[in-house]
Amino acid sequence: MKVTDLKPKPPKILLYSGAGTGKTAFVSTLGEGLQLYDLDDGITTCLTLEDEHSKARKSIDVRQCLEDDPTKAMAFKKLQSYLNGVVKECHNGTYAFNALAIDSFTALADYAIRFAKYNSGHLAEPRVSLPEYGVAFSILEDVVLTLRALPILTIIIFHEMNIEIDETNTVEIAIPGKQLPYKIPRFFDEIWYLDVKRRAQNKVERRLFTAKTPAIRARSRLNVPDNTNIDVGLPKILKDVGFDLQKQGATNE
Repeated sequence: MKVTDLKPKPPKILLYSGAGTGKTAFVSTLGEGLQLYDLDDGITTCLTLEDEHSKARKSIDVRQCLEDDPTKAMAFKKLQSYLNGVVKECHNGTYAFNALAIDSFTALADYAIRFAKYNSGHLAEPRVSLPEYGVAFSILEDVVLTLRALPILTIIIFHEMNIEIDETNTVEIAIPGKQLPYKIPRFFDEIWYLDVKRRAQNKVERRLFTAKTPAIRARSRLNVPDNTNIDVGLPKILKDVGFDLQKQGATNE
């Protein structure tokens, strides 16, 4: 087999930034082809934000996976059940969407830890044991691997954290544990950082950074241009680098 014989696969995107920077609003520009799993209860943005992408945002399919009962830990189990259904539907060719997003991994990690504590009978205890962390991290990795295997565009939204390395302030992807921060990003084709700048006259400029620097972790196998203005919407950004969401694959355009 030659490289030219390989069939391009829909990308797996890791998108991270700070709270309130517009990550959900940006991903939701994918419109009715997107099914979004809301773990942060932040989907209200899609109802209230008014711009040229408002219609697209309001047409996405949303499934909420929230912790409704503080005495239980069902949110993670609910997400697992939904994803198992997606895997079966994709296998049967009956999945009704061409993109799936998880918002956010930060909430997902919290739910995984709660789920592990609940199963061990220690949900009410503030301390998390090493075995519970081990279970939580294992099932988190399983979720990412499941998403990696899906034959559709998949996106996981992460929050950011600020750390200092050699007296340099660095923005990192907020992933718990010692091993997961090194393992999880390897499963993604695209690692994008969303930056927001406040300009004069209350104008806001949102840019997508796709190239690694000393301050951020980023990469793009699709060659999405660094410092891309996201106002055009995610479908346009993907199409400009040869990925047509409607056709679910790379083109030569």
